[in-house]
Amino acid sequence: MKTVLSILLALALAMVGLYLMGRSPQYRQLNSSPWDIQTTEKGLRVFGVTLGHTPLLQATAQLGQPEKVVVFVDGNGQRSAEAFFGKVEARGITGKLIARLALPPALDLTGVRKKPARQGGWKYTLNPWQGGPLADSAVEGISFLPDARGIPDEVLARRFGRQPEIRDGIDGNRILWFPSLRLRILVTGRGKMVLEYGVAPENALPQEQLDTPAQTG
Repeated sequence: MKTVLSILLALALAMVGLYLMGRSPQYRQLNSSPWDIQTTEKGLRVFGVTLGHTPLLQATAQLGQPEKVVVFVDGNGQRSAEAFFGKVEARGITGKLIARLALPPALDLTGVRKKPARQGGWKYTLNPWQGGPLADSAVEGISFLPDARGIPDEVLARRFGRQPEIRDGIDGNRILWFPSLRLRILVTGRGKMVLEYGVAPENALPQEQLDTPAQTG
């Protein structure tokens, strides 16, 4: 009888273990929410990263390892760099996360395979990136694309504790700008949004249509 009970107990524990494994976090768990923006002496701190100060390699301790690091070169030769972290979970809110990186004064892309970018120009995927110059490049800004949709403006205002400046775009698009937080939220007519942290004031309220606020890789 004891043997049967032991077997049943073992099976029950195994089933509980499998259940808990199935409920384990599916995405990288961040330690702060999208609403948590801290003002420090070095700058704004978002998702555990101090914008304009924390280098990419150090930021991986908070954000995880990026799926890829890409340098974009547009048709005019202007360069930009982004690290794509894929989907993360920020205190119960899932979404894609992209970090905008400061570019070194001289970045040699010789020998790096390039592919056409969606909006013209070229994109260079650095693999590996850890030993290259972008590892020490500061994270200048972060874009978070939450899966949640249709959040009312007044709810966003309460979440961030600030009243945003709002500008209506075409096709039902809206731009919400939080000056003291350097946060711009792009909201499409379908309720999809992009939270952009570390936006310069001169880029706060763009006139163009809201289409692709961040590169998609």
